[in-house]
Amino acid sequence: MFSACCHDVTIPAKITEVDPFVKQPDSPFVFSQTPVVRLRPTASYSLTGKMVTYLMVDPDVPFATIATADLPLVHWLVLNSPDGNITSGDEVRSYSGPKPPDKTHQYFIMVYEQTTGTLNLTAADRFSPSCPNSGRCLFNVTAFARENSLSLIGTTWLHANSDLWIKKLSIDRGQDKACEGVQGYAIPCPTGSAEQWHKSLLFIISTGMLSLLLTL
Repeated sequence: MFSACCHDVTIPAKITEVDPFVKQPDSPFVFSQTPVVRLRPTASYSLTGKMVTYLMVDPDVPFATIATADLPLVHWLVLNSPDGNITSGDEVRSYSGPKPPDKTHQYFIMVYEQTTGTLNLTAADRFSPSCPNSGRCLFNVTAFARENSLSLIGTTWLHANSDLWIKKLSIDRGQDKACEGVQGYAIPCPTGSAEQWHKSLLFIISTGMLSLLLTL
């Protein structure tokens, strides 16, 4: 449970199956914890003996110094995952859940086969050198994939909106005016304002080569 802008939000335990082709957005809270990732190869494709890279990006950031449609913000980057096992890979950028500040954003998760084997961690050095956001800004995905001979074997996406969870994060960062304009917000807060949100998410995607299962 958390409180923000005169709303008390409770989180009942529930698993929700999400279809990436359905554009109904979820709360960023649903995606706030690092997901468990499992790849399920098809009969015609095997991950055995192969190295895999995972990349999650947001191209919808409204600040050009942080991201553009062509140079997105990185939310997660893991190299050298043997047999696709992400927990055994090299985490170049730790998981950072969606935090859209303005509207619904679309987040892409891409899975690559490393066709040349193990990568040096400097292979991911495709960020803007002036990035103010923990070295995650303006990532050149195209150059990264091309220069490291990465082959895209699976992709999926999710939609997250800007809601009370984002307001709470803003308040925690000391942004006192974050609640202005929120329906039901007043000083002092009225009583009896409660909402229920989902606690966890089951995320299943099928592609031509792989099924990608993320459990949050």
